[in-house]
Amino acid sequence: MSSLFSFIKQQVPIVQEVGRYVRLRHAGSYLKGSCPFHKETDASFTVSPDKGIFYCFGCHATGDVVSFIAKVENISPFEAAKQLIETHGLKVPEELMKSAASGVKHGEEKASYFALHKYIAVWAHQQLRMHKHAYDYVLARGITEQMIDLFMIGFFPSGSRAINALLSGAMKENILAKDLMEAGIFYDSGKMQLHSPFEDRVVFPITDVMGRFCGFGGRVFVANDDRAKYYNSKESPFFVKGSLLFGYSVAKKSMQERKAVFLVEGYTDCVMMAQYGYTNVVATLGTACTKEHLQLLARSVELVYVIYDGDNAGRKAMLRLANLCWQVHLELQVITLPNGLDPAAYLKQCHSLAEVLPQARDIFTFFVSATADEFAKKNLAEKMRIIEDVLEVIAKISDVVKREVLLQQLSYAVDLPLTALRMKLHEHVRSQVGADTASRPVQISSEEAASNDYEALDAQIVAISLNSYVQGTPHHLPDDVVAMLPHRVRLVHEIMVAQQQTKTGAALIDAVLAQVSSDHRQWLTAALTFHGGAVNEQEFAALINKVVQQRWKEIVGQIRHDIAQASASGDTEKVEELLSTFAQWKEQIQQKGHMLWQKK
Repeated sequence: MSSLFSFIKQQVPIVQEVGRYVRLRHAGSYLKGSCPFHKETDASFTVSPDKGIFYCFGCHATGDVVSFIAKVENISPFEAAKQLIETHGLKVPEELMKSAASGVKHGEEKASYFALHKYIAVWAHQQLRMHKHAYDYVLARGITEQMIDLFMIGFFPSGSRAINALLSGAMKENILAKDLMEAGIFYDSGKMQLHSPFEDRVVFPITDVMGRFCGFGGRVFVANDDRAKYYNSKESPFFVKGSLLFGYSVAKKSMQERKAVFLVEGYTDCVMMAQYGYTNVVATLGTACTKEHLQLLARSVELVYVIYDGDNAGRKAMLRLANLCWQVHLELQVITLPNGLDPAAYLKQCHSLAEVLPQARDIFTFFVSATADEFAKKNLAEKMRIIEDVLEVIAKISDVVKREVLLQQLSYAVDLPLTALRMKLHEHVRSQVGADTASRPVQISSEEAASNDYEALDAQIVAISLNSYVQGTPHHLPDDVVAMLPHRVRLVHEIMVAQQQTKTGAALIDAVLAQVSSDHRQWLTAALTFHGGAVNEQEFAALINKVVQQRWKEIVGQIRHDIAQASASGDTEKVEELLSTFAQWKEQIQQKGHMLWQKK
């Protein structure tokens, strides 16, 4: 649509069109006249030919030539665009018209979708107080009248009378039965009778980030109702559970003010948290928290408090959630409620989170504590599974400092050697290379590599080179560069080149680790853990260039030192020999044709 409008604005001068409705006169670089949109005696309406816009200082109407025609003719922008095309005989590229028409259709569908769900939300909200058993249930849960209205909590009654009443009212709003069926509000039972999956359920309307009604969560409450406890609206382009959070539009202002949010699982938990003053609260829609959820929260907050379930499924959910928080740079604090209570039940008893909130633990501490508590009670196989679960998450952390801190805490808590955990962690890092590289930043420009820490740079070179062989896209180290590297780096490189002729993938790394000493194995494992990410040829060349420059500085410094000593002792023959050696090194470096040896 915007492309079509841009095309029209380039072809149709705004002054020409506005002049058909308003008598304009020049006033410097713009034109002015009486506003056609409100009654006035002053000429407060202006048109800027250069910018292609109009503005009224009286009623503040503004826009371009398309929006002017739409407003003055009381038609839609797309209809205004078509009118201008016909009036001026414009030849519009077919793809622009198709794209614009598709955009209009999508916009109309979107508006109809939100209007339909708003109607159902209002209707169901009215029905709640008209059906005593449902209303009494909500009140019995401790939810106040104020919260019922704030969250528009409703009830969807069953029976043909209720459905016919709903259909009758909907038709007055131009909402037909087929529209309600397409939206998943009704379905045909096959006996010419409409039914709703929300029948006899308390209904929690769900809104998007702009506060528009887009779906519902329905909860059964009658004792003998054996249906699923919760039922959510079917997914559509406008209702994606993995991107929506219940209560978000209600909590948005509070979240922005407090820079923090409470994340809970249930609709009732969310309502009760808000009722007790924790207005910065949202709930997932019966699904696991997603990266999209956290990206949405990250717009407003820096800290997420999550109420922890406490069972094994909850612990695994926390592992996933922690990983997601680290990816979107949110701080995660875990609140554990006693006796397996959910937030709603806990608040009904204690009326506040004052007792548990100060005990909230950062995810690092929670990780270690939860893992250690469970670890001690398990057999060997189960212990390995727990360690694998935690290391899988740690391996996805791009920040090497966080990764090292967490690994050290884990080592202390489960009483396992740090070196052993590092080697195990490497297996997870290695398995993610390729599948995870796009989303996990590679630490090729860390402070270690940027500093004069030669060991860190050597470790980075060998780790990247080895992993490139594993991936099948090897970065080759020139022989003269290898000759300049420390002994252990040359050793690993020689083993790697020899083994890659018969070993591929993970087997190559295993073969290299098997052939080096225990000290070298620990160094190489650490190198692969912290420096083994994928880089392109240009980035790898830049790293080698650093190595060459550093070694050249070392060589020059050593030769100058030896020349000074030889000169002081009067050994002219030694001085000449050293000068010849220096000249040979310099010539060798200057004659290298590829970029790795070129001075910046």
